[in-house]
Amino acid sequence: MQCDPLAPPGWTLTERFALQCIPPYRLDLTVSALRRIPSNPVDTLTAGGHYLRAFARPSGITVCLAAQQPNTSTLDVAFYRPSGEVSTPDAELRGLVRTMLAADVDLSAFYVVAENVPELASLVRRARGLKPPRYSSLWEALCNSVLFQQVSLESAMSTMRRLVAHLVEPVMFDDALLYPFPAPQSYLETDPDILRSLGLSAAKVRTLHDVTAMLLDGQLTAGELSTLPTADAMSRLTLLRGIGPWTAAVVMLRGFGRLDVFPAGDSGMRRNLRGLMGDAVGPDIEGEGIQRALGPWRGMLYYHLLLWRLAGRGLVSLPDRLPEA
Repeated sequence: MQCDPLAPPGWTLTERFALQCIPPYRLDLTVSALRRIPSNPVDTLTAGGHYLRAFARPSGITVCLAAQQPNTSTLDVAFYRPSGEVSTPDAELRGLVRTMLAADVDLSAFYVVAENVPELASLVRRARGLKPPRYSSLWEALCNSVLFQQVSLESAMSTMRRLVAHLVEPVMFDDALLYPFPAPQSYLETDPDILRSLGLSAAKVRTLHDVTAMLLDGQLTAGELSTLPTADAMSRLTLLRGIGPWTAAVVMLRGFGRLDVFPAGDSGMRRNLRGLMGDAVGPDIEGEGIQRALGPWRGMLYYHLLLWRLAGRGLVSLPDRLPEA
């Protein structure tokens, strides 16, 4: 797959542009952190390192994104629309892709701090270029955070796949089957019994029903949360039924790019920390010492532990030879 005017059958190139990124940047690592595991039905990373995603736009047209990285500071981004559909350049979508892929996030201060955290420094060097990705919307952040509560990564992703496949129609782009993330309205209109049959617990069905209704009524908005300090935004979220501190922290980190939070109480992160540090972790199973050392960059610990786990399973490639600090 190449981001060039020779569009796949059934698609027409709408727009192509160079997205400048603050280096160092690695698209493969950033997308891996975004999607978590390859079975993610929405975000696709091809064997050739291309990022593919479909977006259902307000016009009703599905737009497909294809991005590749020609060098350490640039992404080659192309948007495609179904052939025969009228479409114009989409400034909102350009901005959304920039935000999702964290192109403007400057981690130079984090790298300096991480070099003074012995437990993390070598991993950070190996993963240099990883940026903190973000979900495309508050709804996507809430949906993912709730579905991944208190279950394994694989189990939660299986439920997500069934939910997405039930709520939206996929599109075939080249040889990839792409699912746009479902609109909140489609969830609200689905019978709760069907949602439970897809693998959601009754509690998660209720929580997502509540937050979806609030999003559609304007009682809960990304604009409101974005203006609040992180602690206040988390307090606002934890007022909602089924949203605890862990879920609120994941929403702020993965939905709003707030790197001053770390989702405490995550059993998967604890296992990753133990695996990374071995006996050195001692009684500090939450990595609180590392979090304190990282200060406002503690959220990057979450992404690096996730990447460490994925690398251990052969799902991402990290160099064995460490670059010099």
